[in-house]
Amino acid sequence: MIPVCRRAMVMALTKVRKALIVGLALGAAGAAVLYVISFRPAPEWRWRGRYFELYQWPSGGWPSREVSFVMGGSRFILGIQTGHVRIECYSGINDLQAALTKNTFRGYGEFFVSQNVEEPWPPRWTNDPWLLRRFLRFPLWLPFVALATFPTLAFVRGPFRRWHRRHGGLCLKCGYDLTGNVSGVCPECGTHM
Repeated sequence: MIPVCRRAMVMALTKVRKALIVGLALGAAGAAVLYVISFRPAPEWRWRGRYFELYQWPSGGWPSREVSFVMGGSRFILGIQTGHVRIECYSGINDLQAALTKNTFRGYGEFFVSQNVEEPWPPRWTNDPWLLRRFLRFPLWLPFVALATFPTLAFVRGPFRRWHRRHGGLCLKCGYDLTGNVSGVCPECGTHM
C-alpha cells in the first residue's frame, strides 16, 4: 500500500500535470487559430484607449493585427501578420544615446532581429528626441510546435507505458514486477489482472 501522504502528493502532482497538458493544448490550439486568422483579409479599424491600442490594417495587401500599449516611457507592440509574430519595443532616448547606438539587423530565414534609431511619430507619447526600436519577428508555427509538443508526448506516453508493462510482466497500474505471481492480484496496489 502507498502511504497516505505520498498518495496525496501523487494525486496533487497528477492534477497539476493534467492542468499543464490541457493549458498547453489550448495554447497550441490558439496558436493554430491565430495562424489561420493571420492570412485572412483585414479591413482597417482602430480602437484607442489611454495606454492601450488595438488595430488592424492591410499592410501592402498583407493583413496585420496588432496590440500596442505604453508602459513606463516605452511602447510595446505585439502583432500577427501572414503567419508571423512581430514583437516591437520603442524606448525614448536622448541625442547622446542615439549617437552611441549601433543599428543592427540579423535575419535567419524567417527569423529577424533588429535594432535601430528613429524619430518619434505622432501622436508623441515620449518627450525624448529619438526612439530606440527593437524588433523581433518569427513564424507563428514555432509557438504552436513548442506548445503542442508536451501534450502530444503525454498522450502517447500512456499507451506506450501500458504496452511496455504488459509485455514486461508488470502491473498495468503501478508497474510492480509480477513474475511468479499466480494469484492474479497485484500485491502492491491490489489491481486484478
